[in-house]
Order: sequence, then structure tokens, then C-alpha cells
Amino acid sequence: LRRDIEDNHRTAVDAAKREYEAVRLEQERRHTNEINELKEKLLLEKQSWEENYMKKQETSLAGKERELREHMKRERDKEIEKIISQFESDTSLTKEEAERTAENRVK
Repeated sequence: LRRDIEDNHRTAVDAAKREYEAVRLEQERRHTNEINELKEKLLLEKQSWEENYMKKQETSLAGKERELREHMKRERDKEIEKIISQFESDTSLTKEEAERTAENRVK
């Protein structure tokens, strides 16, 4: 009888150990799967963030480049206008001098 009780007890303990181990392994498997899913989700989010960041940087850089081009064009146009004005002024003075010289010759 005692041996039967010990055998039953041992069998029950072994069954409890197997059940505990099965539950532990299942929890470990779920935990590993959850970690892998989170890692993949994090990787996708990181890639998406990097793509968005690069697009924003490219847009910003293109805007700054456009502004710089416009600024340089305005500066160039100012210089051209300045040169034209100087040329017109010089031409006007030369013309006036030539007219005076011609008038003096006529007199």
C-alpha cells in the first residue's frame, strides 16, 4: 500500500513537472515570438522614420538651394544694372563732350 501511494505520488509529481515544463516552454516560445515581432516592428518604424527624415532633409536642401540661386540671380542682375547705368553715364558724357567739341569747331 505504501509503495502504491509512493508510486502514485511520484507519478503525480512527474506529471506536474511535465505540465509545468510544457507551460514554461510555451511561455518562452510566446515570449520569443513577441520579442521577434517587436524587433521587426521597430526595424520597420526605424526605416520609415529614416526615409521620412531623408525626404525632409532633401526638401529642405532643395529649398535652400533654390533660395541661394534666386539670391545669386538678383545679385547678378543688380551688378548688370549697375554696369549698364555706368556705361550709359559714360556714353552720355562722351556724347556731350563730342557735341561740345563739334560746336566749338563750328564756332
